[in-house]
Amino acid sequence: MLYRHYDIDSSFQYRVIKKKNIKHLYIRIKDGEALITANKNISQSHISEFVQSKSSWIQQHLKNSKTKEHLTDKDALIYLLGKRYTIKVIHDLTTKEEFMEIDSSTANFVLRSMPTHNKLQTLRDNYYKKFCHATISPLVSQYSKEMNLQAKKITYRNNKTRWGSCSSQNNISLNSRLMILPKSIIIYVVIHELAHIKHKNHSLRFWRLVEHYCPNYKELRRGIRAFESLL
Repeated sequence: MLYRHYDIDSSFQYRVIKKKNIKHLYIRIKDGEALITANKNISQSHISEFVQSKSSWIQQHLKNSKTKEHLTDKDALIYLLGKRYTIKVIHDLTTKEEFMEIDSSTANFVLRSMPTHNKLQTLRDNYYKKFCHATISPLVSQYSKEMNLQAKKITYRNNKTRWGSCSSQNNISLNSRLMILPKSIIIYVVIHELAHIKHKNHSLRFWRLVEHYCPNYKELRRGIRAFESLL
């Protein structure tokens, strides 16, 4: 894996990550930075042309990423299954355990001490991990049967770089932060990772398999980008 930094028209920077086994160019916005993943043999001139063609999209998403609020900020939000919830901090010196709970419109954080972004994020992630089994596991079971593809093992983790992965041993790891996403996108991620049991790449056969069970996968792939800054 090779990392290189480049400037473009002095308006923003982007970082190139070169890998061996990918065919296409990919853009990801992470922590206020544009990351371009490319095959190690693709020339910088080709990458520059690609970045120029996506310049408006990159700048808009960089702006959104840079203005992303911490969970302690006034207008910060919690997302659950695509729905947004305002944050309310409840101080309770008698509570034995700090936690987050969600009602119809509010994510309530019950705390003994002052809130920090990291604390609220940890409590949010604990909430996601607690309920992702009940929410996502039935979808895995359903599509495993429909696709006739069975993972050797399913695990849920807090991951800051990807929504899911499938190992060469057919162990599937799903990000508990999938709970942020609308259910339709979660289903796409499940189908995507199950398809990797049969195809360990992103070949045409892989995408045909995904499309068979998720005909609007291209639309959902575009939709997931709006949530990437929340990872």
